[in-house]
Amino acid sequence: PYTGNYTFYISGDDSAELYLSDSETKANKEKIAFYTGWTNLREITKYPEQKSTSIPLEAGKKYYVEVLHKEGAGGDSVSVGWD
Repeated sequence: PYTGNYTFYISGDDSAELYLSDSETKANKEKIAFYTGWTNLREITKYPEQKSTSIPLEAGKKYYVEVLHKEGAGGDSVSVGWD
C-alpha cells in the first residue's frame, strides 16, 4: 500500500525460491531470495540468501510474485514475509 523500499524473506522445509517481476506479468521475473536446505517455520535468518536486497515498489502497482517449494522428507512448510 506504500511506495518505498521493501525487503523480502523466504523460509520453509525444504528448499524454496522467491521470484518477483517489475510488473504484473512473469516475463521479467527475477529470483530475489532462495535457500537450498531447510528452515524451521518462519525462520528467516538461517541462510543469508533467504533475504532479498532492498527493492523499490510503487503503491497501487501490481507485481507478479512466484514461490517454488521443494519438499524432500519430514515436515513441510513455506513462508514469505517482507519489511
